[in-house]
Amino acid sequence: MRSIFTRNFVLFVSVLFFGTNLYSQTFSDDFESYSAGAYLGESSTKWTTWSKMPGTDEDVKITDEKALSGTKSIKFTSTASTGGPQDVVLPFGKKYTTGQFTLKLNFFIPSGKTGYFNVQGNTTVGSVWSLNVNFRNSGLMTVDDGSSIVVLSTFPADTWFEFQLDVNLTSNLWKVLLDNNCMGTFLNTTNAMASIDIYPSNELAEFYVDDVSYNYSTSATLFQYEAGVSALSWPHPKLAGEKNYLNVNVSNHGTKVITDLDLNIAHNGNVKNIHLTNLSVASKKTQAVTISEEFTLADGDNLFEVELAKINGTTLDLESCNNYVVANIKGYTAAPGRAVLVEEGTGTWCQFCPRGAVYMDRMSHLYPDNFIAIAVHNNDPMVNAEYDKFVTSTPGFTGFPSVVVNRSKIFDPSTVEIPFLERVSIPTPVTITPGAKFDSISRILDVSAEVLFNENISGDFYISLALTEDGVRGTTSGYNQVNAYAGNALGPMGGFESLPNPVPAAQMVYDHVARVLLYKDLEGDNYMEGPFTAGDKVLFNFQYEIPSGQNIDSFNIIPIVSSLDRGYENAASASIAKALQNGFLSSSKEYITLKGIEMYPNPAQETLNIELDLVETVPVSIEISDIAGTVVTQRNYGNLSGHLLFPIDVTQFNPGVYYSKIVAGKEVITKKFVSIK
Repeated sequence: MRSIFTRNFVLFVSVLFFGTNLYSQTFSDDFESYSAGAYLGESSTKWTTWSKMPGTDEDVKITDEKALSGTKSIKFTSTASTGGPQDVVLPFGKKYTTGQFTLKLNFFIPSGKTGYFNVQGNTTVGSVWSLNVNFRNSGLMTVDDGSSIVVLSTFPADTWFEFQLDVNLTSNLWKVLLDNNCMGTFLNTTNAMASIDIYPSNELAEFYVDDVSYNYSTSATLFQYEAGVSALSWPHPKLAGEKNYLNVNVSNHGTKVITDLDLNIAHNGNVKNIHLTNLSVASKKTQAVTISEEFTLADGDNLFEVELAKINGTTLDLESCNNYVVANIKGYTAAPGRAVLVEEGTGTWCQFCPRGAVYMDRMSHLYPDNFIAIAVHNNDPMVNAEYDKFVTSTPGFTGFPSVVVNRSKIFDPSTVEIPFLERVSIPTPVTITPGAKFDSISRILDVSAEVLFNENISGDFYISLALTEDGVRGTTSGYNQVNAYAGNALGPMGGFESLPNPVPAAQMVYDHVARVLLYKDLEGDNYMEGPFTAGDKVLFNFQYEIPSGQNIDSFNIIPIVSSLDRGYENAASASIAKALQNGFLSSSKEYITLKGIEMYPNPAQETLNIELDLVETVPVSIEISDIAGTVVTQRNYGNLSGHLLFPIDVTQFNPGVYYSKIVAGKEVITKKFVSIK
């Protein structure tokens, strides 16, 4: 990509050249001196294999199928998901940690195929990896240092291209070029080169290699001022209209500490000049820097370009390749009323589940109006067995922690933001308003969910209700959280790296804990039969007795609407305080077919009376089911209107809890009652 900035810098030359006792080494191989079909390791004194077994399956054969120069090259293929067995090594003769090293390899990778090689940082292969280079079947090339991607670009398929690595080991300046075009530079955490290993790493691997060469010299430039910018990023959140500051990594390859920078920054073509002070980027270190200029994220593509102009008040350094970084940050506009449901499989016994807790909390904080988090526990004191079975039976669910997004796709919690953003902008056919009332004596929670159809739509729908609790604590050992991140063993993880393994119950607070899932599927009394017209409303009532020990003040009410054809449609979440403020509805405020409903006596011994007030003529039906969902009586009354009384004989009912489902037109009311003898 061409920069919008004009490049006309005066180079500030302040360098020292090291290498009083000059030493150099060169190597090149075009494979023309070998016989087609022969093993490379057996034919050459320079090449070997990972296990030092030339002439075996680890070795590669010379081929005349393709060549960049002459008629021969080497070909790598694999049909195994883990790659191999070919595994060819070119030692450099020793381990280099200073000086200048240039490596060149030419690749031909057919479309849809992959390629791979790595740089070893020790003469004993397999002990230190300095670099991994992956050519992916998507056409992307990634270069990583073992912990993160440091260069990302595309590569051409179905043609020869040259990969070049220019490494100033003295200054720890690693530069990647494709066909002589600089793709990026970085400061390597393992600043050493001893060999390359070429390996077909998966079942899609197929590639040719030709014209391999390297050159080493003890003469290398030690810069006073040499810096690079990389990893330009937009901090969360990524919704259009959000204002934030850009972050960029600054790497110092020179000897002088960087204390201030001048940057040219463009956002969608609008350029600003920024002067950053009070920095302290030490020699051969990389530091994340926040750019002190606020930008507003637009909907769609946001092209940000950052260019280094000065270091410590001096004109730009010698290496211009790493003075420019670009990032395209997409802004998403949430569709009105849209929520993304994220159900996480977790457990206190699961050593990696702290990762799930961290990312569920982070996403809930970043996107409080659109991200609905439910932590579904497995095999611990917070488990709800029915909900756990429902989540873990999702096709593709294989391990903990995993998150199920919109009851369809499964992701690792750490990668959930992009799936969330891709879904939050999709218009929703329904929006849902939760309401509630709570009896503190009986601990009965009554929930109403008013479903508004936003468009004309056919098909049938059903509604379920999840209840979650925040701030859950326990005192028994079952509440101890096993923690693989203790001692910073796997890097930062939201503070868990500073906690022990396991984390004692006294130090753990669990949020988003799933307490119950009512009507996980179509179960007879949570049904909406289409078609619907935009503006139609359907009201559902739920009832649940909050067990003792659970704090109703920390509950969240989450009604979920799905269609029989498409699955998940939308959900809503309200804290108990917000739901109580909305109020419990026994009839829709705007959909006025059903003006009032009463059901008495409750408990009922002989007759249960259901009393309705209808303002227009609609079909009416009543269905009674037991707590297991079995229908015990049902009747369609035809078209009715006005004030109506329906006496229901319950003398033949077994003692227990029952649900009455009253359907009046498109309104559905479910009420709980108890039959006694």
